[in-house]
Amino acid sequence: MPNNNRYTLVAENPQSTVVAEYLADSVRVAHYQSEADLERAFIKQLKTQAYEYLPIISDVVIQT
Repeated sequence: MPNNNRYTLVAENPQSTVVAEYLADSVRVAHYQSEADLERAFIKQLKTQAYEYLPIISDVVIQT
């Protein structure tokens, strides 16, 4: 496998080859995702995989 400085060989055996892709900083997105946005994206991804979203609703107050 030729090394074109974009992919790095991570592991290789007779059944498979694992490579990692390097993206230069100029290609990366220049913003950060909030935790709430990350959670919404994760829930959306799980829904596409046939998981059902069940919101947790509770009127119980726990006294400590």
